[in-house]
Amino acid sequence: MKLSLYGEKTAKGSGILSLMQDLDAALGNPVKGNLYFLGGGNPAEIPELTAIFREAMESILDSPPDFSSMIGVYDAPAGNTLFRELIAEYFSNYFKTNITRENIAITSGSQNTFFILFNLFAGMASDGKILKAAFPMLPEYIGYGDTGFSPDLFSGCPGLSETTGETSYRYRPDYPCIESLENLGILALSRPGNPTGGVLPTEDLERLLKIAQKKDIPLLIDNAYGDPFPGILFGDTEPLPWHSHALYSFSLSKLGLPGLRTGILVGNSEVISLIEKFNAVSQLSVNGAGPAIGSYLLKNNLLAKISDDILKPYYSQKSRLAIETLQKHNQDHLFRYHESDGAFFLWVTVHPLSMPTLQAYQILRSRGVITVPGIHYYPGCKLPQEKDKSFRLSFTRDNKTIEKGIAIFAEEIRKTVLERPEP
Repeated sequence: MKLSLYGEKTAKGSGILSLMQDLDAALGNPVKGNLYFLGGGNPAEIPELTAIFREAMESILDSPPDFSSMIGVYDAPAGNTLFRELIAEYFSNYFKTNITRENIAITSGSQNTFFILFNLFAGMASDGKILKAAFPMLPEYIGYGDTGFSPDLFSGCPGLSETTGETSYRYRPDYPCIESLENLGILALSRPGNPTGGVLPTEDLERLLKIAQKKDIPLLIDNAYGDPFPGILFGDTEPLPWHSHALYSFSLSKLGLPGLRTGILVGNSEVISLIEKFNAVSQLSVNGAGPAIGSYLLKNNLLAKISDDILKPYYSQKSRLAIETLQKHNQDHLFRYHESDGAFFLWVTVHPLSMPTLQAYQILRSRGVITVPGIHYYPGCKLPQEKDKSFRLSFTRDNKTIEKGIAIFAEEIRKTVLERPEP
């Protein structure tokens, strides 16, 4: 069968496809033998959290009207009206401004949100120009890169690396590069950064918002792991600023509900109206289970408890364990890592590495260690081979998996090194 250009592009596969296939193989259909899963973004199963979600579902099941509404009624294309009203009140309190349901759209998960926005604001314009979706500080989320209908949809600027410790560093924006980007339709970044786990300071966020306002384009801020929920952050952060050109993406997935595929977009009502129109023609309406459980959590003021009492302590401990384990196997300073401010993972860079990360990924996989090769995290930017030296390591699994997986990772990567860095 003959495919369209987009069909041919899809047929080639993608980094996010490989990541999700690995995730399913590891968690959905476990293989025999030892498997150390350090890939994917599936949240950990935390018994205390699972109990809260079970209570929410039982409450819905015990209420015939709520259950019937959840499974038997199409919601509005912008999402369940009650949930949007509840979440609007929640965000009004957070942003200290009046937010209504017209500022809220529900999607089938964050990935669906990105797909919609990138194709609404980037691609072929009526004047014949190709508008770009641009990433101001690469590396960026693996799932962004293959969402466009149009070819050459993405552009971006690699972050500038700053040493912060003996084996740690962090990225900062390269503003001359960002200002030089042309034909922009939308800017996008994750906060905390995926894959780095770094939180962009508020002053940088405000500077990017000024750039977006000057160019009259939206700035999409992906808060899959960030404030105010799920709030998987390991230090104090200032509240996000409300701005007419800001679009804030949230999700129930990293809260612990990835199977419900529920995304939440907060922002300009004109953009929300576009999402509503896209939902109507692409899927009529989104699922009712996520908004039903989300409404229960909001009515019972459980989001702060989940974040502060469960998620932050759990993942802070996992982050410390991952860093301590890496350092234990890093006496020769072969590995450098991005400072971990939040989220589920550690971004590890190897200098020098004698092979592409995709090849090293296959070697690690043969030892039962699943990682994500860094080459996938540069959408719209052709990464030179000499800079293809990073891996994303997830720390959501049990402590034994984290410790043994990182130990094997260090052992196998060390074998690929041609020469050791100067101490």
